[in-house]
Amino acid sequence: MNIMMAYFANLAGISGGLERTLCQLSNALNARGHNVLVVVYNDIDAPSFYPLNSSVRVIDLNIRHLSNKFRMKDKIKREWYRLWGKESFARWKGRQRAGLIPEFRDLYEEERPDVILSFNHQTSGELYEADVHSPVISLFRNDPEQLCPQMTRTEKLGIERSARIQVLLPYFEKSIKRYIENPHIVYIPNAIPQFTCKAYDDQDKKTYTILNVGRINPKQKRQHLLVEGFAKIASKYPEWNLKIWGGNKGRYVEKMKRFIHSKSLDNRILFMGRTHQIEDEYYKADIFGFPSAYEGFPNALGEAMSSGLPSVVCSDCTSTCELISNEYNGLIADPSSEDIARKLEYLMQDKQKRVELGKAAVLTMEQYSPNRIWNQWDDVIKQVVQEYKRE
Repeated sequence: MNIMMAYFANLAGISGGLERTLCQLSNALNARGHNVLVVVYNDIDAPSFYPLNSSVRVIDLNIRHLSNKFRMKDKIKREWYRLWGKESFARWKGRQRAGLIPEFRDLYEEERPDVILSFNHQTSGELYEADVHSPVISLFRNDPEQLCPQMTRTEKLGIERSARIQVLLPYFEKSIKRYIENPHIVYIPNAIPQFTCKAYDDQDKKTYTILNVGRINPKQKRQHLLVEGFAKIASKYPEWNLKIWGGNKGRYVEKMKRFIHSKSLDNRILFMGRTHQIEDEYYKADIFGFPSAYEGFPNALGEAMSSGLPSVVCSDCTSTCELISNEYNGLIADPSSEDIARKLEYLMQDKQKRVELGKAAVLTMEQYSPNRIWNQWDDVIKQVVQEYKRE
């Protein structure tokens, strides 16, 4: 079967959950004998952060467009706009993106895939504009309550026209129906690796780590709540540190670093950047702090739980509270640095409680094993293609 994975956005060098799922699902379907083509629209000419099988083809519509239509001076102009800041570069990108639809139409006629998986609502809208005739499966990678109000009319039409809409949690199926008229909704969660090494296996320590993994973002990920919460109790627990993986640059990071410096915690609250070996960090940690305001199906939280880490999440995030049962496999805090500090301290003081919650977290994640999730995807894709052929 010929499967096109469409994500008309930047895949190059991005280490987010959507990008990880796209690469993992592409590899899994390819390993099952399908021909997989990934179509992206990168800002830069660079490989994806997550590995793709050598037999998975990747076509960058932006590079293809630039190489076909642009001269060197136009490429220099692109970098000039980039240097002038985000707004200037966004205006430039908007003008260039006008060429995406005709460029994609040409590619589509060349490839004629059996099915297209669309990885965000913008792509679903552009597929609608391109008037593709292959069945489309639209993936909702985040909370519909966050995404749907932002959609354009074209994006909604693209999703409503989809053969299937995939959501990450059963709760999202209810919320999406308030915005989208399409009865063909399927629940397929993210695949979570089943790690062999568990955090609770290594308990003979002199220093302990609270871990956070994710894109650094003030509105969604809210790492400042974790930083401020830990700062309130850090002096009482000199053997504990906080490590944040996912980025170490930007205004938000600098603001947090100034706060950290004001509390003399520069050597105990650390921004670690990015890594391809994040599973090692889960194993070495003791508590996972995840104060997000909203998520789709949080890969980082799932991986932390699979590693046997007890987690602290916030009560205003529906998806994390779907995974965490308070006092069973983690703790649920109010979205405030004060309550996060209380929940962290509760776990920091009690090693046995950390082990107990961590073991329950491992059991919770068994239902999301990769092979089980890839089977679900394979079944849905085959069903959609068969339905299309019968029409």
